[in-house]
Amino acid sequence: EFFANLNHIWTEYPIEIANRIVRGLYPETAAAVAKTEEILETELPGALHRVLLECKDQVQRQLAAQEFNNSAS
Repeated sequence: EFFANLNHIWTEYPIEIANRIVRGLYPETAAAVAKTEEILETELPGALHRVLLECKDQVQRQLAAQEFNNSAS
């Protein structure tokens, strides 16, 4: 699972690679947004916090757009 491996990814890879892995593998679901909100409440390295926040915000925008498109149909 993505969230179970976050710490490993962030500590075992150079920051540039870890950043790409996290962004590339971030799940695009409402459940991922909720889990990310929980994780953001914990102690995280600053860069990881920023990446997760940006990923969460992007997915929230995508989900809102999908909901809007579905309601417009």
